[in-house]
Amino acid sequence: MEWFTNFGWKLNKKHGVVDIIKLGIGITSRSANLIDTSGFDLRFKETYLQIPLHLGTSLPLKVKNGRSHSIEAIVGIYAATPISNRLDLKENVDSRYSNDCFGKFIRYGESVELAYTSFVKKNHGIKFGLRVSSDFHSITKLSNTKYQIYPYYISYAFFMSIVKL
Repeated sequence: MEWFTNFGWKLNKKHGVVDIIKLGIGITSRSANLIDTSGFDLRFKETYLQIPLHLGTSLPLKVKNGRSHSIEAIVGIYAATPISNRLDLKENVDSRYSNDCFGKFIRYGESVELAYTSFVKKNHGIKFGLRVSSDFHSITKLSNTKYQIYPYYISYAFFMSIVKL
């Protein structure tokens, strides 16, 4: 599950192509299935505070019936720190999260987004697409965490945004 708030700027319109810069903040939840030495199926869940920086382009397609349509291709990097985590048996859905991991390490990664936009007027419309993100295989460890588990994630997500500013 992901929740993001992004602030974007459209720059330099060259030959109909618009450059985009996006900066945001988000909450991302990830989980990994694990097996311990006794053979128990465990689930490790983490929630991150994430700060992404994206660069991209927007290719206008057409203006029809007062709507402008475009395709956006965006790539970026992010830094994230855990807010909470949990390690328990898969079946134990009501176990408590631990908050002692906040700020104990920083994870980095990259993301790619391909989106279709349709706006009635400036900052009023809909956007949907595909986002792929992947963690880099290195972290900045600031102190030890309770579980000492640092899985790397790759995620694929379909998203939809309704924009009304």
